[in-house]
Amino acid sequence: RKERGSLRGLTIALWGDLKYGRTTHSLILALAKFGANMLFCPSPGLEVPPNVIRKLITEYGGEIETHDATKELDESFPIDAIYKTPDSPHQLAMMPDVNLEVELHKGVDALYVTRPQKERFSEGESKEKSRKFPVVNREFLSGKEFRKTMVMHPLPRVDELAYDVDSDPRGMYFKQAAHGVPIRMALLSLLLGCNKPGITESDLPEPRFDYPVYN
Repeated sequence: RKERGSLRGLTIALWGDLKYGRTTHSLILALAKFGANMLFCPSPGLEVPPNVIRKLITEYGGEIETHDATKELDESFPIDAIYKTPDSPHQLAMMPDVNLEVELHKGVDALYVTRPQKERFSEGESKEKSRKFPVVNREFLSGKEFRKTMVMHPLPRVDELAYDVDSDPRGMYFKQAAHGVPIRMALLSLLLGCNKPGITESDLPEPRFDYPVYN
């Protein structure tokens, strides 16, 4: 919301482990609640669980359009399905692959990358999911659909997100991690029923310079 003004109508691509990635399941529902469209780009065999899809459709409405894997749009950007909010036009619902082309042509507002949760894989899954998934790096982001894309990641990363994105202005994951601290503080205060402290700026200690100061 801070970077784009609103989540409504944005196109967010969720990339990587969408089956075991804890953050993606709650993020999917939050994005739907605020009216965003989503492109599901899971690693092979790590698609969004049926219970999350079911909750998404029954509680938030909208439509899921499954991409025909036999008609690959772009091997470097594999898409499994697209979620369109109830406010989005559905005139292309009978031609999902055309719809995906339209969505990509408009550009991806944010790419949320997740690492493979290998510690949650069964022995069979570990062998099955050994196939390499495209790495998000500057070369990958050179596509026109990513020209204004914010790259996010819950961290830590393994090898799904290259270090050359760290210096790219589209890389938002360090800022994302930093913002997580005051957000968690605010949520804990809200849950505990804490009132706003009655202190002024003059009461605050002198800032240190070995960590960021959050206002």
